[in-house]
Amino acid sequence: IGHLVTSRLEKYRQETEIWLTRMGVSYGQLHMLDLPDAKTRQRLNSHASFKADIYMKQTNSILFIESEIEQAKSISNLAGKYVLCFSNQMMYSPNMSYAMVKEKTNNIIKRILAKIYRETAKALKK
Repeated sequence: IGHLVTSRLEKYRQETEIWLTRMGVSYGQLHMLDLPDAKTRQRLNSHASFKADIYMKQTNSILFIESEIEQAKSISNLAGKYVLCFSNQMMYSPNMSYAMVKEKTNNIIKRILAKIYRETAKALKK
């Protein structure tokens, strides 16, 4: 994974990195929300805007995976890029209707799976 973006507070970086290592998660960069406490995070409600900002800055990133449906929609609209929502397995793109999202989701998931298949086949040949 190139970038992990979480609304967990920066002050929990060490614990988060230890947990990710223990779970076998390999990543390039971990982006965490730098706020003083959970109350401030809740008051600002900046989860989606924080994630969208990071996503926009990663010009080579083409997909963001989010677990919360409303955040997925917001991140997609704010970043102007695709977001796959893990909770409902839907792909969101800015300013798309539900029907369009559903159709696009099916097409994009097929393309992603085909690419995973090709890359896995290449790796197995080595």
